[in-house]
Amino acid sequence: MRGCHQAIRLTPRSTRESAVGYQDILSREVHMAKDIEESPSTNPKGPAKLTVYPASIVKDHDPNDTGIFFPDKYVPSGTLDLLVYFHGLPTPCGGHASDRIWDFWRSKTFLLREGVNKSNKNVVLVAPRLRGDKSGLHLDMAADEFLKKVVAFIAARVKTDPFNWQGTKPSTETKDSTGMSIGKLILAAHSGGGSPMLQMARTAKFAKVRECWGFDSMYGSPDQWVAWAAQGGKYFLFWTAEGAINSNKYGNNVTTIQGILNKANIPAGSNATKDLNAASAALAAPNVVVVYAPKPDEAAKGFATSPGRTFASSTSNHCDVPQTYWADMMNSF
Repeated sequence: MRGCHQAIRLTPRSTRESAVGYQDILSREVHMAKDIEESPSTNPKGPAKLTVYPASIVKDHDPNDTGIFFPDKYVPSGTLDLLVYFHGLPTPCGGHASDRIWDFWRSKTFLLREGVNKSNKNVVLVAPRLRGDKSGLHLDMAADEFLKKVVAFIAARVKTDPFNWQGTKPSTETKDSTGMSIGKLILAAHSGGGSPMLQMARTAKFAKVRECWGFDSMYGSPDQWVAWAAQGGKYFLFWTAEGAINSNKYGNNVTTIQGILNKANIPAGSNATKDLNAASAALAAPNVVVVYAPKPDEAAKGFATSPGRTFASSTSNHCDVPQTYWADMMNSF
C-alpha cells in the first residue's frame, strides 16, 4: 500500500466478473474510494506493467472513472509524453451502458493497451470515462484541469514501485510544481468521442495538442477541425460508411471538410479567394489526413496521402477502426 494513495489490487476472473467486483468494492467505500491497480501481482487481463484507476480524476464523476496505463518500456522523466483516448458509446460495439474503462480495455475490440505496449514507446495512455446525454458524450471537466490532475497523479505515482523516480527539482517560480510537464500530447477518439476530443484540442493551454486521431469520429464540426489544423495541429480521420460520411443522420462531413480544404488550391486572383475559408484551408491542408478505412490505398477519395505515411490495413467495420490503425499511429511518438 502506498501512503495516502493506497491501492486496491484485484485478480479478475473475467471482464464482467471483475467489473462487478469493482462495483461492489466501490459501493462499500463510496466515502473513501481508493486507487485500483492491475500489475503482475494481480494476474491482470491486460499488459502486466501497471494500470491504475485513480480514485478521483474527473470531477463529479464516479470514483475510478479514468484509466492510466504505463507500458513496459515506460521510463519516468521530467517530460511526459501523453496519449489521451476518448471512447465512443459502448453498446454499438458489444459493450454495456454501465461499462467502465476497465471494460473497454479488456474488450477484444479495444485492446489499446496492448497496442501501446507493442509499440515500445515511452508514452503513458490515459482514458477518461465520458458521460452521455442527448447531445452526445462529455468529459464534464475543463481540458487544463483534467490534464493537470493527470500529470500530478502520474508524477506522484511513479515515485514508488515499480518506478521509484526521484523527480526533478521544481523551479523557484513554481514551488508547488510536480517536477513533470507534458512533452508530446496526442488525443485519440472513437465514434462519439470525437466531440470531447475536439473540445480538448481547441481549449487546452496547459500543453499544446500535437495531433488528433479520429477513428470514425467526425459526426460534426468539420469547419472547426479545419480551423484547429490551420493553427498547426495535425488531424487524422479514418472513416467508414457508418461514421463521418455523407448521410442524413450525420451530415455531409467528409464532403464538407474536403470542400473547405479544396479552397487552398484556388488560383490566386480568383474572386473565390476572398472567401475567408481559403486562407484557413491553405494553412490546414498540409495538416489534415483523411483515410477511407475500407480502402486506405485510395487515400481519401480525393484527399492527398500524407507524406511518409502509408496504411496497409483496412476495415469497413466501425468498431474495428481504432484497433486497425492504432499501431500505425503509434509511430507518431
